[in-house]
Amino acid sequence: MLTKLSHSVALIGALAMVLAGAPEPGSAQNRTSAFDPDAPRMIVAFDELPVDAQARFARAGITHSVVFPSVNAAGVLGPDTAYEAIAGWDDVVDVTPDVPLGLYMWQANQTTGVDLVRAGVKPLKSAYTGRRVTVAVVDTGIDTTHPDLAGDKVVDNLDFTPSRLFDPTHGDPSDPDQWDPILLDPVSSPVGVDELLPWGHGTFMASVVAGTGAAARGEDMRGVAPDAKLVNLDVGDQFAYPSSIIAAFEWLLAHKDDPAFPGGIRVAVGGWGSDCDPIPCEMPLLRALLDRVIEAGVVVVVPSGPAADSDITYPGRYPEMIAVKAACKDQEDWDGLCEPDQTLGSFGSESIDVAAPGSDVWVAMAPQGRWQGFNPTGIGVVPPPGEGNMEDEINNRAWYGWAVSHSAATAHVAGIAALMLDANPNLTQADVERILHETARDLGPEGFDPRSGYGMVNALAAVDVAERSAKHRKGKSPR
Repeated sequence: MLTKLSHSVALIGALAMVLAGAPEPGSAQNRTSAFDPDAPRMIVAFDELPVDAQARFARAGITHSVVFPSVNAAGVLGPDTAYEAIAGWDDVVDVTPDVPLGLYMWQANQTTGVDLVRAGVKPLKSAYTGRRVTVAVVDTGIDTTHPDLAGDKVVDNLDFTPSRLFDPTHGDPSDPDQWDPILLDPVSSPVGVDELLPWGHGTFMASVVAGTGAAARGEDMRGVAPDAKLVNLDVGDQFAYPSSIIAAFEWLLAHKDDPAFPGGIRVAVGGWGSDCDPIPCEMPLLRALLDRVIEAGVVVVVPSGPAADSDITYPGRYPEMIAVKAACKDQEDWDGLCEPDQTLGSFGSESIDVAAPGSDVWVAMAPQGRWQGFNPTGIGVVPPPGEGNMEDEINNRAWYGWAVSHSAATAHVAGIAALMLDANPNLTQADVERILHETARDLGPEGFDPRSGYGMVNALAAVDVAERSAKHRKGKSPR
């Protein structure tokens, strides 16, 4: 049983609406102008979500709410007196501040035998590029104007940010006949945007998973699974809020098998997590929902933590998650961040599964991040010239940035999971996790160790095991 939280807990950074003097219903511009970054929200958990939850919230003084039926919970916005009243209800088991989870914004992309998988070299019987898989990027959004992510690469763009869930333009809260505060079905958009400017966290994550490399000259800038399709589930900007993440995964559960998504949504990845301050570490509602997503056949991949030294974050600490830690490439890194195959950060945990390259790599940037020497670690360096000519270098600087990140290492593993599922659609989360463990290249002390898990992920070996375990007729390729 969950315990109720003290309402003396400070609420920090929660996006919400200014209700006094709210604009008239209508445009997105009006909706945006109604935000106050300091207004607090709560997530309320029930023994069982009551059918009259909306009316009860309104009577308690809540001005806006969104329900999450699969976990018997709701996100609410209102005054402290309303939160105090709700905390006293007999059927309420938890009232949790809806405060942000940090997005780990140091990125990376590199090969771990991925090129060999895409070429179909032995021992593989076929080449795999992720063409039978759709991946959900649950992050800050995707800039679909980037050539690497344009056209039909991103199948759908959906907004689960607080401005969508807690939309103050849905009528007059004082008039129940005109008020519609519940908004669970977002409107699809033909164009995706990235909420995090100037760099674009979700954009680089998407490019690592499945970017086409269309903008590049003289270099192969493709993502791990360049023929996979993407679904853009936008949950925040610099921060991702539990209410937004829960709403996005609820939508994913309901729509993962929609015909528009080739192969169904089989992988979900996001570069967010909680370091336990100030929200409760365990986030049981989010864990329960992620468990349901996994049971439904979706592979969930999350980062282990930020690039700086830190304990592993939630939900990466949950054993059922595939938690990834960034490591240097297998050649010397020019900026001296770490030696070949060394992991980033000294933190460790029994929950870390594998490491993946996450240092000194090019990733696709949203427009405002280009030409700015993207480097959120603050090292103050510019990448050295590449092997190509200066014209190619100038072109590539217009579309890509240089970065270091656990998030990008996580996206790399999500791309490998897409390749594995392309080879064998019957794999479960447990199967993918086990194969990654068994095929990883050992780093650090022999065998599993808390700093690097089972070692550097090995795409060729992992896809080989996935292909051989596929149930297909003797002598026939699973393709």
